[in-house]
Amino acid sequence: MSVQVAKPYADAQGVIKSIEYRSSPAEPFAPLDIDGSEISHLVYADDLRTIPLHELKVKLDADALKPHYISHLKDLRLVMLVRDTVLRREIVLVEYALDALPDIIRISREKLQLTSHRDDLLIHLVVVPIAPLGKSVAVPAQRLSRLAEFLLHIRNNVRGASFPYRPATAAQMLEAGQPPEAAIYLKLHGDPSELVTGQAPAENVFEVWIHEKVWTAMQRDRGPSSMGLRFAAFTVTTASLILATAGAYISTGANKETGVHAESVVGRLLAYLERQSHLQEGVLLKTFGETGDLGHVMSHLQHAFRFVGNSSRVDEEILE
Repeated sequence: MSVQVAKPYADAQGVIKSIEYRSSPAEPFAPLDIDGSEISHLVYADDLRTIPLHELKVKLDADALKPHYISHLKDLRLVMLVRDTVLRREIVLVEYALDALPDIIRISREKLQLTSHRDDLLIHLVVVPIAPLGKSVAVPAQRLSRLAEFLLHIRNNVRGASFPYRPATAAQMLEAGQPPEAAIYLKLHGDPSELVTGQAPAENVFEVWIHEKVWTAMQRDRGPSSMGLRFAAFTVTTASLILATAGAYISTGANKETGVHAESVVGRLLAYLERQSHLQEGVLLKTFGETGDLGHVMSHLQHAFRFVGNSSRVDEEILE
């Protein structure tokens, strides 16, 4: 006996014929290779929520809608949304009828600033009906059933600015032996030596607790300048806590034979600072590995995480 699995309705996968993208009106549109159900695209920017503008040109293949949906274009929508796993919500960026797509689709800063996606922005392009499309078994009867979905993964070139953050209550801070008003706490999962000798991902070595009141303030901040400066300040503080903890371990001389492993958390962080400061590879790794002195790297931390660049956005905010 053979068993055949039938879908409850016909899908429209392949309806997206082409996508072109640019991150600034000053740039030309670049065609994306959409062979498959998702694509990853690199953008040279510090914060994907506050770059000049995300713009897309989306063309559809009407043949993918035949025979079930071609007469229902006015009832079908192309929706672009992001799923924010940190804030645990889904945010609709734009929504258009399939027969009324604009030539250029623009995603506003205001919508993106509702998310926590600074370095990785996953935009889901989905085709959905806004109402039941008839009694045929070939079309969905459930509102907002998704007929097609494509994932556009936009990532930036910063990459080194993200740490495993999590909000924490005052009670949790107290339980961890910290003052209830502590804003940032570096919680190690093991021994400090793992910061300089291990090769595990950062989230396996530590997590960064942000006081819930501060966390809420960061998420609600909508100003391009203040948000960038606040995030830069917290990133530099976090990196300083990591390096200070590692430096204290290095100063004991326990790593005299091994030094700082290039693939450790600290090794990867120092390599990132070297690239951002255009230093010779291994310079900071050697210096910090020998002394554990945070003073040698503080100016490079401030440079790498864009204090000055984010400050310049004050002018942009005033002009807007």
